[in-house]
Amino acid sequence: MLAHRYNWNMLLASNFEPRRSLYAKNATEEGYSVWFLAHSNFICEEDTNGLWKNEFKKDMLSEEWFSEAVRKYKEELLCDRSKRVVFAKKASGKYYFMGVYEPVELEKIENNYYVKIYKKVSNQYPE
Repeated sequence: MLAHRYNWNMLLASNFEPRRSLYAKNATEEGYSVWFLAHSNFICEEDTNGLWKNEFKKDMLSEEWFSEAVRKYKEELLCDRSKRVVFAKKASGKYYFMGVYEPVELEKIENNYYVKIYKKVSNQYPE
C-alpha cells in the first residue's frame, strides 16, 4: 500500500475508498496532498464524473470545475494551493504516478465554472 510505503497519514486512508474523493490534503510528510484521478483524458477526451473534467497536456494539468462542484466545494477550490502527488487511472483500469504538481492559475470562466491549472514540478516522488 502506498500510504505505508511513503509514510503518508493513515488517518486519511478512508478518502481513497470507493465513492470517495480520492484526494487527501496534507497527507505526506512534506505537507503535499495526494490525488488519484479516476477520470481524465487518459480514459477518453470527454471522461468526467459530472463534477470535474481533468486533462493532462505535457507538463500541465487542467481541472475544470462544473457548477455543481463549485457549489459543493467552493472554499476548497479557492483556498487549496497545495502541491499534489498525482496518480491517474488509464484505460487499463490501473493508476499510474504522473508527478508532483502545484497550482499555478485559477480562472473563473462563467457562471460558477472555473478552471484550475497545475504545473508539474517533479517527475519523481519522493523528490
